[in-house]
Amino acid sequence: MNFKKEVNAYTSKWPDNFKEKWFDNVRIRFAKDLDLSHLKRVVDDSLKAGLVPVVAFGANDFKFNPDEDHLQKAVDIWKNVAETLKDESYKVSFDLIIEPWKNLKNHNDMLYKFYEKVVPIIRNTWWNNKNRIIFLAPNHLANPEYLQDLILIFKKLNDKNLMAEFHFLAAWPFRKTNSTWKRITWNWNWSVEEKQKIEDRIKIAYDWQQKNNIKIWFWAWMPWNYNHTDDWGDNNYSIEEQVIFASYFESVLKKYNIPNDINADQKFYDIEKNTWRTDRVKVVDSIINTWRK
Repeated sequence: MNFKKEVNAYTSKWPDNFKEKWFDNVRIRFAKDLDLSHLKRVVDDSLKAGLVPVVAFGANDFKFNPDEDHLQKAVDIWKNVAETLKDESYKVSFDLIIEPWKNLKNHNDMLYKFYEKVVPIIRNTWWNNKNRIIFLAPNHLANPEYLQDLILIFKKLNDKNLMAEFHFLAAWPFRKTNSTWKRITWNWNWSVEEKQKIEDRIKIAYDWQQKNNIKIWFWAWMPWNYNHTDDWGDNNYSIEEQVIFASYFESVLKKYNIPNDINADQKFYDIEKNTWRTDRVKVVDSIINTWRK
């Protein structure tokens, strides 16, 4: 949930609808100009409905300007959030930065300095922040291939309640027809090799977890092409195609028992009407039913 975008239409009904649909967590994204009182309300409503809130910071200014000034501003924002939420249930977790990339991708030193500063500040707000889960993401869009870069910062922080966040395919699509797109492509005759590409990348993260004894979370994945349908050409995958893909993707995550979120609620849920979008709810249901099997 991007609560800033939806604040004017917000009601407390949506968490119950998500829980009834069988979701068990919700990712609550915020930006620098957040309304702390509204953030607390969203967290409280989520907990009341039985959802586990993951509070996640966009930190776009820091990603575009990875200097000392913007680093400190990002730390200060987290200090305010931590103070506001310090009495919330231990179920609430903090994801420190969504998708480290842009100019920050060339500055691992600044990303890890941010982690080194912000984790102790959150812990020192005491109460439940002392022991709640905090997620750290590797640079380069949190791709699983870069998880290895986090080892030193995990060792340096020496905090038993840190987890690693990774993901890929957060903003589909991959083109149906353009062979210049270098990663995963798919069509109705989806091959064994194409499926294996997905499992191989998820297994990179799983193997990293097993080797280093650090728990992982798949931050978000998007069941097809809702972000780019109009401007990327031939990307109009049918609902039936989306169901096939989404069921397979979730089955791989389940195989390795990796908790995960889908991206994003507004693609499937009408926050103004507080109802699931009837044209896309089959995709959501296929994901949930796959995990429940």
